[in-house]
Amino acid sequence: MLLAHAGRSPIFTPSKTHRDVERRHGNAVKDLFGVAPSGLTADEAAYLRNFRNPDELRARFAKARDARSERLGAKGFHEGSSPIARVEHGGPVRL
Repeated sequence: MLLAHAGRSPIFTPSKTHRDVERRHGNAVKDLFGVAPSGLTADEAAYLRNFRNPDELRARFAKARDARSERLGAKGFHEGSSPIARVEHGGPVRL
């Protein structure tokens, strides 16, 4: 069963958007996100298409990754630690 919001864009990327992302960013999308541009939804592809070049995309990716690490670090989670394995006061931590 597939549930979708009626206001969302189509799930599959239109071919023009796919070609634009592929042309502008080449392998950067696959390298950063682990998915080929053809595997993106229309909304994802439209967002990525707005980056001027692969270097701008990589810089934004790095900035978001660093901000996420800082947020998790502030909560006591560090790279390689699992929130499921963390125990405080004799019980698992709820997120």
